[in-house]
Amino acid sequence: MRFLHIADLHIGKIVNDFSMLEDQKFILEQIAGMAKANSVDAVVIAGDIYDRAIPPGEAVALFDAFLTKLAGQGRKVILISGNHDSPERIGFGSEILGRQGVHIGALVKEELCRAVFEEDGFETEFVLLPFVKPAWLGTGTSGEAVEALLSGYWQEGVPGRGNFRRTAGRGGKKKEPHSGDPFFYNRQRQGAGIIGQ
Repeated sequence: MRFLHIADLHIGKIVNDFSMLEDQKFILEQIAGMAKANSVDAVVIAGDIYDRAIPPGEAVALFDAFLTKLAGQGRKVILISGNHDSPERIGFGSEILGRQGVHIGALVKEELCRAVFEEDGFETEFVLLPFVKPAWLGTGTSGEAVEALLSGYWQEGVPGRGNFRRTAGRGGKKKEPHSGDPFFYNRQRQGAGIIGQ
């Protein structure tokens, strides 16, 4: 399976009174082209889709066109909200979009959004963990917030679920998981990892 990971799009960003929207449109077209050329199964978008919680209408229209293009190619999309995004706005229509292959983890809910991919007897499950402030969950650190959100999700002895607490991040170094990392879990291989921002 092939996944294309992107993050921190900050669509609608303005730098020194100059809109970056045209550049962002060009970049998103390049990303859609890469996804097609490399026959990726899904595009993973790890937060900060927009540059602010209430993005300009043009930014929303651009992201809509990007998602529509990916869906038109038959690509699945897995996305989470970041600290710049409004979870309620990113999560709008998430249930109906999920049925169309656009899986959105925006709001912190009792049941985290999941996306499962199967190929050649292997099943890869993404558990979408959006950005959340530790105070929202009554915890002191991001690591504790992740533990609270995932408690009971990966448990030893539960069919199809492995024992998961820490995993390697970028560069193979041990990394404290934090809210905003979309976690994935390959059941067949009994391995877990983080694709992070």
